[in-house]
Amino acid sequence: MDNLDRRIIAILRQNPDISLSKIGQKLGISHVAVRKRLLKLKSSGLLRMMPTLNIEKLGYKIALIMAEVGGPKQLHELFTIFKDCPRMIFLSTCLGQYNVVSMMYAEDSNTLESVIGFCSFRTHDIIRKSEVLILGVNEIPQYLPIRICPDEEKQLTIAPCGANCSICKRYNNNKCRGCPLTVYYRELKSSFKTIGG
Repeated sequence: MDNLDRRIIAILRQNPDISLSKIGQKLGISHVAVRKRLLKLKSSGLLRMMPTLNIEKLGYKIALIMAEVGGPKQLHELFTIFKDCPRMIFLSTCLGQYNVVSMMYAEDSNTLESVIGFCSFRTHDIIRKSEVLILGVNEIPQYLPIRICPDEEKQLTIAPCGANCSICKRYNNNKCRGCPLTVYYRELKSSFKTIGG
């Protein structure tokens, strides 16, 4: 990655909707050159373009969960179980008092309480200890890569982590919306109007 690549990325960070032609004009190169550079960055695994959402405008709640897991085998097991969790914003190893940190979201406080207390890796038996921080307004960045599941993806009866919403007491008492990838998921009614909606 050279300085021209970094300048292209900086322009895209400021305005993800900008055309390749406009980027080229700003940098004094052709749109074809911009496209080639972006394709090279993508194919090398350095760049991935993806939608991000404004958590505050959605009204979603976020928790940061830190935990201590045994050794590499337990870490691998944990990452395998939660790799497809739709509520996971990130899951990473870390150094310090804890060796795993994750950020998870929920549509409301009740669902966040369910996620933290019953469905997250925090409750898994390989976790030695954990700590949870409920985050306030997301200042930087305002937009996060939240996985929104269209109806076509909501076909599972068991969540990717192995949780079964249909037998969950909190879910059955309307204290949780359920896993977004399951047929049990209770959609949050949005106040946003969409084009054609």
